[in-house]
Amino acid sequence: MLAFIPYRFSKFIPVACDLLHATLVFGLTSFVSSDNPVRSFLAAVLYLSVPVNYVDSLSVNPRPIGSTLLTASIFSLLLYPDSTIPIVFAVLYGLMLLTHKMAVQVSWFVLIGLAISVPLLAGRIATGVALSIVSVTLLTKGFYWKIFREHLRYLNFHIRFGSLSGQKLFPSPIMLLKSNPFLLLLPLATIIATHRGDYVDVLLASWAISTAALAALWRFGDADRFLAFGSSATAVMTAMMWNSTVATTLYIPILCYGLWRQVGILRRLTPPFLITQDLLSCFHFLRNEHPAKLLCLPLSYSYSAAYFAGQTVVAGDASVKGLIEGFNLSRRIENLQALGETIEEVEVGLVLVDCLVFCKCEDILENSGFREVYSTRRYSIFRRSLNGTSLRGAS
Repeated sequence: MLAFIPYRFSKFIPVACDLLHATLVFGLTSFVSSDNPVRSFLAAVLYLSVPVNYVDSLSVNPRPIGSTLLTASIFSLLLYPDSTIPIVFAVLYGLMLLTHKMAVQVSWFVLIGLAISVPLLAGRIATGVALSIVSVTLLTKGFYWKIFREHLRYLNFHIRFGSLSGQKLFPSPIMLLKSNPFLLLLPLATIIATHRGDYVDVLLASWAISTAALAALWRFGDADRFLAFGSSATAVMTAMMWNSTVATTLYIPILCYGLWRQVGILRRLTPPFLITQDLLSCFHFLRNEHPAKLLCLPLSYSYSAAYFAGQTVVAGDASVKGLIEGFNLSRRIENLQALGETIEEVEVGLVLVDCLVFCKCEDILENSGFREVYSTRRYSIFRRSLNGTSLRGAS
């Protein structure tokens, strides 16, 4: 879906989703707190200050869309409590099924938790999910089940290999708190919500706890990203504690910490993690080159190159097969001595190099018959010469 949107517009989609999501948080808090504008505004501000949300705002991916649709679908259960067939929920949840696999994965745990903690919603949730799956299947003429099978293959990949770095580690509590510092207030917020006994408070607590538990128990990479799908619930619950002396005392330091973390994330996400004009100029150059198989060093540029460069990119395939290829390839090229062998085996014709990361590969590329055809600051592009020898060496 994002591939059909021009880049100059698509880069604003995550930010637009954040603002829309904050609006939903404002509306959800107004619904819970009887139109208290102060609490509603506070909840929106708290949501926007959660550091893990800020990470996705800096990249073009459908995860924020999925998170927004999940919040909207749960909110619809509260707006239409008497509807036997939750049509609005089915539509919103059905759209979410077509956005991002992590949103779907989180929704399984969240909705099961809601059905257990708020039994009166169990039937409507089951009906809505079933209706959304049937609708999406008909809308896509059965293609959704191919998406679903691919999702299961992704899960199997991560369970088998762990994170993309090959590790299987439970996330540290400190890392999770850095991603959403308002989790510090979640135990107190849950106690207050349980004491009030309203099913809406129980729903919010179950929602926040489900995502936090999933993040804490997931040891296969990117565990903190799960917290983004429960950050709206934690923001609303935290805002509802405005009259609590303990919570109010902690608001300001936690809010300041969240904003400080956002500044840190922005400073950390500098090149090579963000696409700069220099890197874009390389992609534009590659788009006008004769078609050849492109290798990006580091491999983290592969997805961006697949989007911009118009070439066949090694490890630029987002399928499970592409992930496995990229995973094995990244391990091989960690040793530069294996780079030349890899280039020959994969039949690479173009190489994009970040010279600050791979600063010693130029000789290897020249020995493999490549010459530099374009460079801009830290980036260089090498192309295999037609006769298979290094033109620079031959001259």
